[in-house]
Amino acid sequence: MKIRAVRKSDKIKHRIILFSETEQLKGLELSTAELAYVNGRLKETTDQLLDINRYPEFIYLQKISFDGTEENQLKEKMRIAGNQAISKLGIHKPKEVLISSANDLLLLFDYAEGMALGAYQFLKYFSDKAERKNGLQTICIDSENNSAIKELNAVVYGVYKARDLINEPLNHLSAIQLAKEAVKAGEKYGFKVEILNKKKIETLKMGGLLAVNRGSQDPPTFTIMEYTPARPVNSKPVILVGKGVVYDTGGLSLKPTANSMDSM
Repeated sequence: MKIRAVRKSDKIKHRIILFSETEQLKGLELSTAELAYVNGRLKETTDQLLDINRYPEFIYLQKISFDGTEENQLKEKMRIAGNQAISKLGIHKPKEVLISSANDLLLLFDYAEGMALGAYQFLKYFSDKAERKNGLQTICIDSENNSAIKELNAVVYGVYKARDLINEPLNHLSAIQLAKEAVKAGEKYGFKVEILNKKKIETLKMGGLLAVNRGSQDPPTFTIMEYTPARPVNSKPVILVGKGVVYDTGGLSLKPTANSMDSM
C-alpha cells in the first residue's frame, strides 16, 4: 500500500469526501439531483458512507459527527470509518482512491490510516489470490504535508510487516527465519542488527529464553536492532523489549476460576 499527496495532473476516478455538516455539501461540485439524493439518504439510513455513481467515476461522501468528541477519540473514530470504507470500495475494486475534506478539522491522515490498515490482506498461500485481492494499491491525500505522509507510510509498512510475520506458519517462520527477516529490514532501512545464536545465549546465561526454547526443535535466537538517527532529538536512547515466540505449545490455565479453560 502506498500513500501519497495528490497531484494536479491526477485524474482519479474514485474519490472520498469527508464532511461533518450537510451545509458543507453545497460547496462541492454536486448537481441538484445528487444533492437531493444525498440529503434523502442521510434522512433514511444510518450508513454514513454514501456513494454517487458517475460511472466510471464514483464519489463517496463520508459523514463524520463530532458530538464533542475529544481529539484522540475522534482520531480513532476516523480510523474506524476509514476501515469500514474498504468493504464498500471493494465492490468496485479501485486501484487508487483520493481522500479530501470539506472541513479542515476532519483528520484526513487518520482516515487514510484506517483505510490502509483495513486493506491489508495475507494471500501468500492462497491459490486464488488474484480473485481474493481487494485491488487497492494507492491512497491519495489532498494535502501537501509531505512529512506526515512519510510518517504514515512508515507506520503502515511497519504494521503490514508485523502482520505478515504473524500470519506466517511455523514451518516457515522459525526463530532463525525471524532473525533473517530482521537482518533484511536492517539492510533495507539502515539500522544495525545483531543476532545472538544459541551458543552466545548460553554464554550470557539467558536462562529464561533457553527454558522456553526447550519446547522447540529449532535453536533460539536473540535479535538486537539499533537505530541511531543523524540528528537525534532525545539525549537518552529509547529501548523497546519484546518477545518473538514463533510457536505455542499450549498449556494449562492457572486461574482458579471455575471452567476457565473452557471459556479461554
